Amino acid sequence: MGQPSASEPSHYDLTQCTTWEEVKNLLLSRGVAETQLPFWELLWRWDELQAIPVPTLEELDTAALKQQLNQFCRRVVGTREAYECRVPEREGRRGSLCGKVVGRLDRARSHVCSAHLGVRMFQCQGECGMDGW
Repeated sequence: MGQPSASEPSHYDLTQCTTWEEVKNLLLSRGVAETQLPFWELLWRWDELQAIPVPTLEELDTAALKQQLNQFCRRVVGTREAYECRVPEREGRRGSLCGKVVGRLDRARSHVCSAHLGVRMFQCQGECGMDGW
C-alpha cells in the first residue's frame, strides 16, 4: 500500500493543526495506520518549513537552518557517510520521497535548500562574482 499523498482531502485538514500531536491525533481518528505516521510527519514538517519566507530562511543563523534541514536528511544504513533526501514529493509516485543520495550531510542539506526550497544555504555575499550568491 502506498503512503498518503498531499492530494488526499484529509491533507488539507492538517492546516487547522498547530502541533504535530494535533496532526497525529486527527490522522489516527481518520483511520490512518500508525505505520504511515512517519511519512505524514515529514509532510507536515515540510509544509511548516516551506511556509517560512525565503528571505527569513536566508537570514536564519547556520545552526537554526541546519536543525530545520536535518529532519529531511537521513543517513543511509550500511554506508560510512551517505545521506538520503527525505523531502516529500508532491508530483509523481504517490507518497514518495525525493530519495537523492549524496556523500555528506552538508551536501544533503545544501540539496534540500537548492533543489526543494530555492534557497542557497551558504551565500558568499557576492564575493564569488555571481549575482544572487
